[in-house]
Amino acid sequence: MPTTILVNEKDSLGQPLDGFVRVTLLDVLSSGQTNYIPVAGEVVLVSGQTTLVLEPSGSERVSYLFEIFDYVPPVPNSRLVYSFTAQVPDSITPIALNDLKPSSIHRYNFDYRDWET
Repeated sequence: MPTTILVNEKDSLGQPLDGFVRVTLLDVLSSGQTNYIPVAGEVVLVSGQTTLVLEPSGSERVSYLFEIFDYVPPVPNSRLVYSFTAQVPDSITPIALNDLKPSSIHRYNFDYRDWET
């Protein structure tokens, strides 16, 4: 069952951050009969907030890369505010993004050169 991650980001002045969150799965993640491949997705922050729904990765020891960007005038320019890697726990209760524990485990053992073109 997916885990809900609540994002609430503010700028250095305490104002809601105008920007987006990029989430990248760092290795193949197997959940039941489904395999998730490493891919990045972006979600816009509306008044500094958004909700992410991600497959738990803690039991598989796979991390996600979370990158927070803000928009720099003139839009659509953006800059990276901060980033970190973390495993997503299996939880039925929503978790705040800031409550995820940073992880150095990435499990880069998948060789993309083995893919046939």
